[in-house]
Amino acid sequence: GEWGEFNPWQVPMGSSTQAAFELCGVRVLRASHPAEVREVVEAAAAQAYNACTPTAVLLSQRLIGAKEFTK
Repeated sequence: GEWGEFNPWQVPMGSSTQAAFELCGVRVLRASHPAEVREVVEAAAAQAYNACTPTAVLLSQRLIGAKEFTK
């Protein structure tokens, strides 16, 4: 449901994933650029371990690249 998504059925969940996690009490951190992945993952791991807090890291579609399917 993010940048480059071509499957219309994936858009609703992709655009509501963070809100769904937060509604369940999960802290969400995002990485959108390669340079920030390590820092974000380390911060999430520290938060989850040290504070016993459910934590998720979302990697943006822009970070991993848009999928391309060809015949």
